Amino acid sequence: MGPEKVWVAVHGSAVIGFAVLVVRGSEAEIEPVIISSTFRGRRVGTQLVEAVISEAKKIKIKVLDVKAVARNMRAIDFYYKLGFVNIGHIDMFIDFTNRKWKSSLKLGEKEFNY
Repeated sequence: MGPEKVWVAVHGSAVIGFAVLVVRGSEAEIEPVIISSTFRGRRVGTQLVEAVISEAKKIKIKVLDVKAVARNMRAIDFYYKLGFVNIGHIDMFIDFTNRKWKSSLKLGEKEFNY
């Protein structure tokens, strides 16, 4: 792990969210972004991630990534709206449990569950 910078959102005297920038040379990752469930949908996460993006640009990061779970469409939509439109890594695995997966995620000509 590289140097970390942390942004904290406060409401009154309570911490309601935070975001962390982990720097690895000229690349960085936003991990994690946590927002209190009471404050989700109120732009707290947006303001935190925008601050992280601004800092990444300021310190000349070449690639900024964030990892979202494929089935968490709310997070994917959130990050997409903030400019995370490139996909660089895909985790593929076999699930030996009886977990119910969503289907019809298409990448190229292949269909995956998520």
